[in-house]
Amino acid sequence: MKHYSIDSKSKVITAMISRLTDKEMAEIQRYVAFGYTVEDGKPAEKVSVKRLDNAYIVEYLKDDEAATATYEAAKQEPVVVDGVIQTRKNKKGETVNKEKGFNAGRNWFAKTYPKSVSELKLTEKQKKEIEDAYKVYSEKNKDEADAMKKDEYTKYYYWTKIFVQK
Repeated sequence: MKHYSIDSKSKVITAMISRLTDKEMAEIQRYVAFGYTVEDGKPAEKVSVKRLDNAYIVEYLKDDEAATATYEAAKQEPVVVDGVIQTRKNKKGETVNKEKGFNAGRNWFAKTYPKSVSELKLTEKQKKEIEDAYKVYSEKNKDEADAMKKDEYTKYYYWTKIFVQK
């Protein structure tokens, strides 16, 4: 990984000086000999984005017992490969069924809620982004019987690519 970047127009090298290797230092020195200046650059802070999680889904579904039960059932559904239920050992050493887990529950939720796509508050840019993504998806999955319909895909895309918790 390079710990520096070069702006040739302004002849400025931005480097994380404390992380430079000997080889990188030698490379930078060659540029300095040609009139480049070096600035100490701090690494960009990583911004974590909090997306859809179990707590949010449980809170969203709290007033709908049937939906909550369906969500939990989707998470606990056993993993089946070639008609055989897969198993694993738990912490106590007991053999238990592997479960599909949170991703299966999240996927069910994302395809189901809100009940109407019109309830999603989307900007024009987001609508266009979803429209473009759906065109690619539908073309790729045109022969699949269980491919998502447009509304289902719109909800799924919103929850998994656009939605950010505050």
